[in-house]
Amino acid sequence: MDTHFPLNARNGSSGRGASLCTDCGSPRMRITSVVTVEYEVTRQPEDLHVEVICDSVGDADWDSDSPASCSTCNWQGRVGQLLKPF
Repeated sequence: MDTHFPLNARNGSSGRGASLCTDCGSPRMRITSVVTVEYEVTRQPEDLHVEVICDSVGDADWDSDSPASCSTCNWQGRVGQLLKPF
C-alpha cells in the first residue's frame, strides 16, 4: 500500500525520534483501513451453505477521515488530526 500523508512528526522528549500521538507523543499509531475482498461462490441445491471457490483481496485504503488510535495512551481520533496543517 502506498498511502502517504504529511503527518505531524515532532521530536519526542525521550529522544527516540519523531512522534505521532498528539497527546502522549508516541511514535506508533493504529489506523483502521478499508479493504475490498471479492468472492466467487457457488451453492449446490441440497446445501444450506455457500462455498467460496475463489477470493481476491483488493487494495487497502485509508484517508484523513479514517479512525486512528494510540495504544500507549488510548487517544482516539481521525488520521486528519495527525496531518500537518497547510
